[in-house]
Amino acid sequence: MEEKKDEQEKVEKVDTETTENTQEAQAENKEQVTKQEEVKEEKKEEKPQENAQKFEKVTEKAKKEKPESSSKKKKGPIVAVVAIIAIVAAVVAFFLLRTTTIKLADCFTIEYEGYSGFATAKVEINEKAIKEKIKDSSVARSFIKKLEEDLEVENTTGLSNGDEITIKVKVASSFLDENKIKLDSKTVKIKVEGVKEPTAIDMSKYIEIKYTGFDGHATAEATLKTNELSEELGSELYSILRNRITLTIEENGTLSNGENVKVKIETNNTSYLEEKGIKFASDTVEFKVEGLSEATEVDAFKDIVLNISGMSPNLSVTITNNSTDEFLKTVEYSVSKKTGIANGEKVIVTATEWDEEMAQEKKLALKETSKEYTISGQAAYIFSTSEFTDAVKAEVKSIMISKATSKANENYERWSDNVKNYVRDNTDYKYIEIDSDEINRDLTAGTPEIASLYLLTKKDDKNVSKINIITAIVKIPMKSAKAGVTYDWYVTIEASNASLTTEGKISENTEYSITAREGEDEEKAYQEYINDKKDNYNVEKISL
Repeated sequence: MEEKKDEQEKVEKVDTETTENTQEAQAENKEQVTKQEEVKEEKKEEKPQENAQKFEKVTEKAKKEKPESSSKKKKGPIVAVVAIIAIVAAVVAFFLLRTTTIKLADCFTIEYEGYSGFATAKVEINEKAIKEKIKDSSVARSFIKKLEEDLEVENTTGLSNGDEITIKVKVASSFLDENKIKLDSKTVKIKVEGVKEPTAIDMSKYIEIKYTGFDGHATAEATLKTNELSEELGSELYSILRNRITLTIEENGTLSNGENVKVKIETNNTSYLEEKGIKFASDTVEFKVEGLSEATEVDAFKDIVLNISGMSPNLSVTITNNSTDEFLKTVEYSVSKKTGIANGEKVIVTATEWDEEMAQEKKLALKETSKEYTISGQAAYIFSTSEFTDAVKAEVKSIMISKATSKANENYERWSDNVKNYVRDNTDYKYIEIDSDEINRDLTAGTPEIASLYLLTKKDDKNVSKINIITAIVKIPMKSAKAGVTYDWYVTIEASNASLTTEGKISENTEYSITAREGEDEEKAYQEYINDKKDNYNVEKISL
C-alpha cells in the first residue's frame, strides 16, 4: 500500500510540475504576444527603420528571458513559442523593410480633347493607383506632393494618334531611398491612342470644272458646288468657310482631251475645320479633261516688234503689234522685264489678252502664248579699260582734241569760262600791255595734246547719276604774237555715260562737257576733276 501511495504521489507531482510548466509557457507566450502587439502599435507612428530596430530589441529580449530548463518536458513548449516568435518577426520585418517598386506610367492618367492632328492632352496624377501601391498613407501623400512639385510634361498640343507625350519627374533619390520607393524610370513616353479622327471630306464631289478654248489650248475654271457643300458641312460651318476656300488650277491654259486637270484646295481657316473634326481627304483633286473641240492654230508672235532703247545694262524694251490680221490685232502683250536689261539677257513676251469671242467663233487658238527673246547687239556702257582697243582709243583722242580746239578758239569777250580768259588772268600774259579787244587777234591756239586719259566707273553702293566718265586732260599751247611767248593751258573734257556700239564705236548718246578752270598745270586739273571723285567712282588710267 505504501508503495502504491508513493507511486501515486510521484504521478501527482509529475502532473503538478507539468501543469505548472504549461502555465508558465502560456504566460510567457501571452507576454510575448502582448509585446508584439505593442511593437505593431508603435509601428504606426514610427519610421520603418526605427520599427525594425525596436522589433529586433524585443526579439532579443524575448530570447534572453526564455526559461532555461534541463527538463525534456519543458523544452517542447518553449521551442514552439520561439518558432512562433521567429515567424512573426520575419513577417513583420518583410512588411517593414521591403522596397515598393512603382512604374512611373502608372502614376498618371491622360485625357484628350479635340481630334487627331489637333488634340490636346491633359496629364493628371493618379492618386488612387499610388495609394494602392504605397500602404503607408503618409508616405503616399508625400510622394504625390513631390510628383506635383517636380513634374515636367512635353508635347501636349497638336497631337495625332501615334505621337508620344514625354513625362519627366525630378523626385530626389534621397527621398525615394528614405521611403523605400523605387521608380522603374524617371522619364516615360506615352503613345497617343484613342483620339477621335476627324471626318475626311472628298472635295471632288463639290467642285465643278468648266473649260474655255480648244483641244490643246483650253483653260479650266473650278468653282464650288455651294448647295451640296452646305448640306455636307452644315449651314453654320459652310457660312464661315465659303469665302475662305481657294481653288487653283495647276498647269492651266494648255489642256487637252484625256489629260488630268489638277485642282489645289486651300483654306486660310484650317484650324477651325480641325477643331470641328473636319478635314479635306486630299488638298488636290483631279478631273479628266474631255469634250474639247479642235481649232486652227495661229502664231501670235510673227508680227510683233521689240523696241529696244538705251544702253546695256540699262536697256528698255517695249512691244509693238504690227499684225494686219483681224484676230491677231486684238492680241495684247507683256514683257517679263522692261528696264535694266543687258546684252545677252533673255526676256519673255507673253500674249495676255485677245478677243475670245472671235476666237470661239472662228475656232482659232494661239499656237503658243509666250516666247523667249535674247537681247543683243545694243550699245553698252564702258566698264573696263580692257574695252579700249587701239581703234577706240584713237576715236576718243580725236573727239577730245576736236573739243579742246573748239574751246581754245572761243572769243575772249563771249565766254567767261574759256581758255583765253584764264590765260589772261592766271599767267604772265596779264602783264603784257595789250588792249582787250586785241586778245582774240593776239592769242592763237596751237595743236592740243592729250596729257592723260582716265576711266571712272560708278561704285555699286553709290547713288550717282553717271554710270561712267571718260576724262581727258588736254594741254593747249596758247601763243602770244606780241609777247612772243607760248602759254600752256590745260582743259578737262568729260565723256559721261559713255558707251560702245556693236561696231566698237563711241555711241552718239555719250554726253560731253569741258572746262578750262584749274588749268595752270596737269596736276591741278587732276586733283579737281579726277581725284575728288574717288569716293563715288573707281578710277583707272588709260594707257595712251
